Amino acid sequence: SGIIQGSIVNGTSDGGDTAGLEVELITYVNEAEAVTVTTQADTEGNFAFEGLSTEPSNSYQVKVVYQQAEYYSDLLYFEEGETTKTTGVYVYEATTSDEALGLMMSHMIIYTGENGLLVKEYYIFINDSDRTYIGANIEGGSETLRFSLPDDATSVLPTLGLMDCCIQSSRDGFIDTMPVLPGAKEIGYSYTIEAGGADELSRT
Repeated sequence: SGIIQGSIVNGTSDGGDTAGLEVELITYVNEAEAVTVTTQADTEGNFAFEGLSTEPSNSYQVKVVYQQAEYYSDLLYFEEGETTKTTGVYVYEATTSDEALGLMMSHMIIYTGENGLLVKEYYIFINDSDRTYIGANIEGGSETLRFSLPDDATSVLPTLGLMDCCIQSSRDGFIDTMPVLPGAKEIGYSYTIEAGGADELSRT
């Protein structure tokens, strides 16, 4: 008998209408995705899902796709005795201009071992605008962020802010195709360089 209700809000100044957008509700059971149902926002961008289980093993997340980008609510749980949750989903107008993108911070941590080096890289990017950067169109998606790797890097592993489904190999590293929403975006990944590889590790 649980209800999840809320509204879609366009966070871009003078942004478009959110009326009639398709809204998905993803249900997780014991943290595993179980089922997805859809509804349509009304003329004011409001939506509601009814008849939901309030069991503590269930959690929910609202998803909206707007101008090629996906937007999600926080993960929602029903507390004991609670039957109604209210949430909001912010969407933004899309742009292919990267003028508002910048790099706030970058770190490289190197662990040494008998078999070589374990390298971890961490970045914080900032989209200082009220529009979502969707990048330039490439085969299989849109290029938003590009990362280079040393020639002898192996076992590349995303650790933060990257998804296997949205990464493409490039000539000198890899490309992220996920949109960059307004605000900060953290990116982390690791790789190994085997002993006997390059005498010098340099990054550009």
